[in-house]
Order: sequence, then C-alpha cells, then structure tokens
Amino acid sequence: MEATLGKGVLEGAIPPISPKSPQEVVESKLIPCEKCGETAAILIFADDAIDLGGFEDCARKMYHQYSDLNVSTWIIGPPVGDLNGAQTPTNTMKVWPQREPIKTITADEFNADLDAFVDMHCGQV
Repeated sequence: MEATLGKGVLEGAIPPISPKSPQEVVESKLIPCEKCGETAAILIFADDAIDLGGFEDCARKMYHQYSDLNVSTWIIGPPVGDLNGAQTPTNTMKVWPQREPIKTITADEFNADLDAFVDMHCGQV
C-alpha cells in the first residue's frame, strides 16, 4: 500500500515510462523575396546528412513544414572534404516541389544559384 501511495518501493514493479524526449530541432532558414516579402525558399541544415539516407530522413522529418509553405526547399548537408570558407564543397538536395539528386556545390555557387532563383520569385530581374 505504501508503494502505491509513493511512500515506499514496490519490488519487482515495472518502472514508470519516462516522458517523451523533446522534439528534435532541425535548423532551417526562410528566404524572403525582396520584392513582395513572401517566403521564396527554405534552407534546411542537416549536419548528420552524410549520405542519401540521411538526406531522405531529414526530408521526411521536415516534410510538413516545407509542403505546407509550398516553396522550393533545399537540404544542406555538412561540408565535404577540407574546409576552405565559401569554396568548401557541400552536398545539397532540392526536395520540394520536385526531388532532385544530391549535388555537391560550394557555398559561393549555391548562393549565386539561390540569389538568381529568389530574383525570379516575383518575375523581378
């Protein structure tokens, strides 16, 4: 009786189920259109995405966020090879609205492509 009321230990009892762990936090960034202010793209940073399985796992976890916003979305993995600032190669994968294969690209190249993409959001040139 004391164990039931929390005043003792019930031997052989199954320990209580621990509370659920907090939700995993995945870093992401909304890229606004400079002309209209609407979200033009989403970047998801997945430091543990080192292969296709890691990228697919991240895409699955974040699906509701990017599909609800319905804007072009890229997952950006960790650097590949030696760190060399903006010239460090990194794997990226576009996951929305259409999946594309993993692409190895430098930050400078990716940023130039992203800037051109965002510039086309409202037809601005």
